[in-house]
Formats: sequence, structure tokens, C-alpha cells
Amino acid sequence: MSKDMRRSYRISLFALLALGLASTAGLAAAEGEWTMTGRTYDLQRFSPLEKINAKNVANLQAAWSFSTGVLRGHEGNPLVIGKVMYVHSAFPNIVFALDLTKPGAPMIWKHVPAQPADTIPVACCDVITRAASSSSSSSRAICLPSTPRRASSCGARRTPTTRKARR
Repeated sequence: MSKDMRRSYRISLFALLALGLASTAGLAAAEGEWTMTGRTYDLQRFSPLEKINAKNVANLQAAWSFSTGVLRGHEGNPLVIGKVMYVHSAFPNIVFALDLTKPGAPMIWKHVPAQPADTIPVACCDVITRAASSSSSSSRAICLPSTPRRASSCGARRTPTTRKARR
């Protein structure tokens, strides 16, 4: 390999790495936001906020709770995007949007997708929904049912209206 070719290779590699870093710079969760399962792509499950620390964590008390009305297995995190918390339930995979600016976090909307009952026996680990997600390029909160036959987004909008599940 000639000297010029090696130099060109190194420059190309550096440019590719720089492009990769630049493209992922905006992917980090904004401070105070919990926009995906585990908060970050590497599943840190840790908030960088400093109001709760080793000195005051023992003084925490429950200030609020929310029931999805579904008494089945539940896995996953709520999402907090701006001043809205998105919570999902186990089957039938209901998604709730809660207003965090008001006392008691009243419901803004709820979306109940059409879910066939025949998916219940084929779902592993009970009839849970493992995650909800969001996209900065869309005005939607997205839920992915944990059933093997359905992997489409529920299409719930971040507005007081909802849409039926897309098939």
C-alpha cells in the first residue's frame, strides 16, 4: 500500500468516525427526559438529576400512583417527554398520556388498540407490553405490543385525540 493510499485511508476513516459521532450526538436523552426504556440506548436506568441523592433518598415517600386497571404482568418504564408522562399497560396494551403540569397528573388521553384475544395464549412471559417509545421526528408516542403477531406501532398521538392501531 502506497504512502498516499494509507494517508487517504486514514483520512477517510477519521471522517467516517467523526460523522458517526456527530450523528449520535443528538441521540442522548435530554436532561430530565426519560424517552426510552432504561433512559439511554445503553440502558443506564439512572437519572442525572441531582435533587435525589445518597443523603436524602431514605426520606422518599410515595407522592402519587396511577392504576392502568390491568391486573396482569407489567414490564417497562413510563416515558416522560416534556410535561407529559406516557404509561402503557399489559394486554390489551392501553397507552395513557398524563399531564404532569397539573396536580394528580390527570389523563390527557388513552388509547385502547384493537387486540385479538387469540394472542393471549401465544405471548411469552404473560401478556405484557415490554416497552413504549417515542420519536423526535414524529408527533407520536409508539407502543410495541409484546405479541409475536403484532409489531406495529399503536399510533397514539400526543394530543387529546387518538387513532386506531395501524395494521
